[in-house]
Amino acid sequence: MDEINDCWDKKATQWRSWVGDRGDNSRYFNSDPVMLSFAGDLAGLHVLDAGCGSGYLSVMLAARAASVKGVDASENMIHEARRMAKEKGSTA
Repeated sequence: MDEINDCWDKKATQWRSWVGDRGDNSRYFNSDPVMLSFAGDLAGLHVLDAGCGSGYLSVMLAARAASVKGVDASENMIHEARRMAKEKGSTA
């Protein structure tokens, strides 16, 4: 497991630049719209973003008034997620 986490730690900044603020095209056009449709109104709900990566989804969910907790095994991914949340003025 440490080897996998090390790999993600090394790629965290690159991953964030690839996924960006809205997710890669597959997430943006395919999976995220479906997931958000199923989720419905998130206002006031507590949401766990397990495997949050660089945090784009955590920020997106927080923008929909959810209280979001993002977790990831990679410390550098958590750093990127916190950086994104701060840049976006998010509470995620």
